[in-house]
Amino acid sequence: VSSAASDVYKRQYQRRVHGIIVQKGNIMDIDLLHPDPVEEAKLHKLKRLVQSPNSYFLDVKCPGCDKVFVVFSHAQTVIKCHDCDQILCRPTGGKCKLERGVGFRKKQFQLIKTPSVSYTHLRAHETSLHLVCRLLL
Repeated sequence: VSSAASDVYKRQYQRRVHGIIVQKGNIMDIDLLHPDPVEEAKLHKLKRLVQSPNSYFLDVKCPGCDKVFVVFSHAQTVIKCHDCDQILCRPTGGKCKLERGVGFRKKQFQLIKTPSVSYTHLRAHETSLHLVCRLLL
């Protein structure tokens, strides 16, 4: 078998997983189901095992009047306090930069869990004003 043919044969049985070449039949050096959280945070938001955004919301406390405002982490405008007109943060093209003396904390994401109900239960409460969508059936 020629050298060129063997190279083609090798390429057929190789694939890339997170930038690492893995040959068919070999044991992988990394666990794809349980990635290292530190390594996962370094990856682009679309390349992670579970895609997640890099942005979040902050509770920002004004040092002048002690009011708390909710601010987006990647705000694209200057955020000022409504009462004392003090600048709380400035845009930088990515994450916004907080001014000196401004207190903050990252807001925790909370899922609102609603119990699931059956289609029959929904139909039992159906009125002429509140119809149940029947397109899915």
